[in-house]
Amino acid sequence: MQALKTFLTLLLAFGLSATAWSQNGLNNKSLKNQVIDRGNGEAPSFTAAQPKAANHALGTKPGYTDENLKKYAATITAQDLEAHLSFLASDACEGRETGRHGQKVAAQYLASQFQKIGLKPGNNGSWVQEFELEEVEIRKIDLTFDGKTIYKTGKDFAYLNMAAMAESFTAPLVFAGFGISTEKYDNFQGLSLQGKAVLVLNGEPKVNEKYVLSGSEKHSKWAETRAKAKALKEKGAKAVIIAMSDADYKRISNNPWLRHKMTGSSLKLKYIVDRDGGNMPILLIPERIANVLIKKSKKQCAELRNTLNTSGKVSQIDFKKNKCQVISDASRKITVAENVLGFMEGSDKKDEVVVLTAHYDHLGIKDGEI
Repeated sequence: MQALKTFLTLLLAFGLSATAWSQNGLNNKSLKNQVIDRGNGEAPSFTAAQPKAANHALGTKPGYTDENLKKYAATITAQDLEAHLSFLASDACEGRETGRHGQKVAAQYLASQFQKIGLKPGNNGSWVQEFELEEVEIRKIDLTFDGKTIYKTGKDFAYLNMAAMAESFTAPLVFAGFGISTEKYDNFQGLSLQGKAVLVLNGEPKVNEKYVLSGSEKHSKWAETRAKAKALKEKGAKAVIIAMSDADYKRISNNPWLRHKMTGSSLKLKYIVDRDGGNMPILLIPERIANVLIKKSKKQCAELRNTLNTSGKVSQIDFKKNKCQVISDASRKITVAENVLGFMEGSDKKDEVVVLTAHYDHLGIKDGEI
């Protein structure tokens, strides 16, 4: 038998499981997929089916002759997997949302199974490793430029970086072309961006079906929203507002991923928040609203885009008394979640560790359903 290295098994709370197991898939009629009454908040007792011998057709191919391989493969059975998955996908775990009661119930279950199969606690005598997350819950966000017209989330604007949008703010406006700054093409030249909400056009300059920056039909990094945001943040901007065609805005604002990110709550590792000092608000608006915003300058987004396709020099836009004002009804709090760690010491190679990881959390309860 080959020398066995030390194994450290971690089931990670922060992240989504690669596979979503449903009650229907397990054919377990006792699970109704409804929110359960937590009662006194205590986790239920846990039992799992004992491993049963499986009829594996090992040894029929070259290389599958190791008796130990047969021995341990035989302990993985459909009955055993169904027992574990039935519990983790049950109402008792409430969808295993990170930091919530159901995730902690799942953590206790996993720790009990680690103990049952003979692992040792992997964190100085404890089965769990706690870590802090900053949770941001946004109930409502409104946007106005003139203090009178109130634009609504989804219909009129969308946003990225939920945590950055949790604080209300007011900032003067400035137009910065495509929001690009390179040696050959610089929209920032001569502009004061410190503390400003910077309006930029989506995409990058293009002439005769070729992108100006790459000189080809392939776009450069500046086509990406976050590249613009990073450059503007380095210049001290307060926020970035991306103006895009009405068709593009409709497509993006209806994206299920983005709609999910703009509702409910978001989680981010607290040490990353502390390290980065937070992100900059990124707002997305259709050109129909941007055109109203720049109307007094007697210019439209299409005209500005055509001019900027051939020159990086930005013509100043007179926003009059308009400012970017975000009114946010949101809250922040620190949430604690847990990794579950089990440890098995090897018979040799004590200075080497093999780490096996998997996520055990999931989406939790959405619209009253697990």
